[in-house]
Amino acid sequence: MNRKLVGFNNVHNQAGINTNLLNRPTVLAVLPSMGLGGGIERYANWLLDVLKKNGSTVVSVPMLRAGEKPIFTNKLRFMFRLVKTIHDLKSTDGCIAIVFHPNLAPLSLLIFKVTRIKLLRNYIVFYGEDIWNSTFFIKLLIRKFKVVKLTISSFSSGALSKIGQAQIIAPGLDEEWFNTLVDASKSFSKASSTDAPTILTVFRLDSAVSKGLLEIVEAIKVVREREKAECRLIVAGSGSLSNNLVEMINKLEWISVESNIDDRYLAKLYAQADIFVLATRTTSIKPTSGEGFGLVLVEAQIAGTAVIAPAFGGSDDAFLNGITGLKPIDESSEALADVLSVLVLNEEFRKQCSENARIWAKVKFNPKFANRRVCHLLHISSGSMADEYSNLAFKQAD
Repeated sequence: MNRKLVGFNNVHNQAGINTNLLNRPTVLAVLPSMGLGGGIERYANWLLDVLKKNGSTVVSVPMLRAGEKPIFTNKLRFMFRLVKTIHDLKSTDGCIAIVFHPNLAPLSLLIFKVTRIKLLRNYIVFYGEDIWNSTFFIKLLIRKFKVVKLTISSFSSGALSKIGQAQIIAPGLDEEWFNTLVDASKSFSKASSTDAPTILTVFRLDSAVSKGLLEIVEAIKVVREREKAECRLIVAGSGSLSNNLVEMINKLEWISVESNIDDRYLAKLYAQADIFVLATRTTSIKPTSGEGFGLVLVEAQIAGTAVIAPAFGGSDDAFLNGITGLKPIDESSEALADVLSVLVLNEEFRKQCSENARIWAKVKFNPKFANRRVCHLLHISSGSMADEYSNLAFKQAD
């Protein structure tokens, strides 16, 4: 018998971790939606895909599917689907449950209790503004059921500290999308000093106001007028802008909108842009908004583009301030204009940030290491991480 494995199991048993988890268990995923898009859905798809590739069987139960609205009848159907799925899973030796939104926790935890499903471990994911707008009742239930909290950044982990410690699993990219971005970074060179710098922002278009589009436009106006720099803005994302925003954009010839584009074209936009900007507003007053991480920052950097991150939130885990990009001191358009001016006017610094971004993000967010780390944190065996990490960290980036 392998002594190292025995020692590993003994350590985990002392920590109260069932060693059945090492055998790639069934994963029950309770999702807010499937096919509707958005950050939490992309995060869930990535994390569950990692577990599938590691050999786990994943059973997903979404509250809403594409085309459905959060009305009472759909929520009722979701409840029955979850009960039926749990009944079908009772023949297993136990499973891991991952609930991908705290608002789904009360119903899910109650159904887990009533149906007496054997749970090896139970996780709740805190992803976005739900980090700070969860109700007292939800927090009380999480404490009572001793649920393990998962979140996406140091910022969000700190925000959750009042209800206990949270494990951090930063968002990652699937290997195909990662490679598409890497290839794009090699295919397109940045604009020369004689060209007008291109600024890109990417988000779901119906969230344009909370993602700071108005502030980005005002900041670029300041830069164009104050610095006499003919920079232009590309707004990209799924869905559509509101009528009043379309009317505003139509009056400005230096703004273009790219909606519902495929991944390859999006990678091209990332790589061809000179500066990527994410300017998410942070507020705990309804309607709440905030950036728990900012995966689009990572995507832009892998494609070799300098970034400007939101002033507040969890994006410090997604870029290196002063090395791969900058961030404003506050959420005003004036502060954003100041950091934009630095990158627009200083071509040498901008290109150095772009190159730093390409090298750092390519290693930091390499899917192979990220995938191993997910399985390690969920206590699922996936082989040795140390050798894989060393190979990636010290490998020539290009």
